[in-house]
Amino acid sequence: MGRVSIVLSLGWLGLRLGREALPPLLPVLIETLAISPSQAGFCLTILWALYALVQYPGGRLSDQLSRITVLVPSLVILTGGFLALMTISTYTGLLSSVVLVGIGGGLYFTSSRTLISDMYVERRGLALGINDAAGTIGSAIAAGIVIVTLALGNWKLTFLPVVGVLAVTSVLLSRWRQESYVISQVDFNVQEVIHRVIAYREIRWLIVVYSLFNFATSGIVSFLPLFLQADKGFSPLLASASFSILFIVGMVASPIAGDLSDRLPRMNIATGGIALSILGLVGMLSMTSMPLIGASVLVYALGIRTCPPVMQAYLFDHLSKDTLGSDFGAIKTVYTGIGSLGPAFVGIIAERATYSAAFAQLIVCFVLSIALLWLLARRETRARP
Repeated sequence: MGRVSIVLSLGWLGLRLGREALPPLLPVLIETLAISPSQAGFCLTILWALYALVQYPGGRLSDQLSRITVLVPSLVILTGGFLALMTISTYTGLLSSVVLVGIGGGLYFTSSRTLISDMYVERRGLALGINDAAGTIGSAIAAGIVIVTLALGNWKLTFLPVVGVLAVTSVLLSRWRQESYVISQVDFNVQEVIHRVIAYREIRWLIVVYSLFNFATSGIVSFLPLFLQADKGFSPLLASASFSILFIVGMVASPIAGDLSDRLPRMNIATGGIALSILGLVGMLSMTSMPLIGASVLVYALGIRTCPPVMQAYLFDHLSKDTLGSDFGAIKTVYTGIGSLGPAFVGIIAERATYSAAFAQLIVCFVLSIALLWLLARRETRARP
């Protein structure tokens, strides 16, 4: 990979390093800020909702201006958000910080992924898988950093390396940029984009699948450490270590799945991934032995980390290069926006019942997703000569 793509992966690593530190910090935040699980879930929903909301504007800006014009400012916003998290003492401060993280992350994601797609057409699945793996590395490191900072008694130190990584990324990306900064008026023709995106039945189906998948995974991943502690009797240290399995597995699963999808039908790979997600989730809910629960987390991780690079590569295959940022941003806004409701859903159900009850209801989303992907795969098979 070229140095620009490496820097883009570094930025994605930094973003995920900070963002994925929030779920294992939820027990501490709930106690320190004196908030409820539903308030914690609402906070994460705000983060994901804003992350979704700015996907289309970010993509449109990167199409009509340049990718670098969006990328560097997004990194600055992200850095500010994580700096703010290091100073919070109230729930209002927490909400304000995640607003910046959500906006900066949304702008960065679409513009960085479309730039990678521009650079790697023939091996798009592999390139996206490697980028996704870089983010997964950041998430795995996040769980370890949380363990260390909690042991030191100062959870706010968690975000210090995040700020450093993002600052370095912004400097390197600005220095090694292959485009110029462009400032001009931008036409946000939403109606035109919507008509263009929904013109393909396959894209419409995949938006539904991805929305269901994101709703379930965002709810489960956001509250997995709390689920393991409250419902399965894990210690905070063991829960954080188990949470890190999600991302350690993804370091390997994402690039392998992306590479396989360059050689085999993408929808078959995605269908298998969601099937593994269901198997792992059922195991987490039904098992009582801690080693077996840990093994179930591993299977679940393998499933959920298989799908993103594969489904994104499928989308890029079917979208026009000239409007790639706008179209992908619009699609990402929809499925991430729906997915952002997942943490709030889990928080509300858990407050009235248990985390297990909330997770069990999300199995329905995975079952519907796998059914739709199976139909989409069959349709593609029949369409081939």
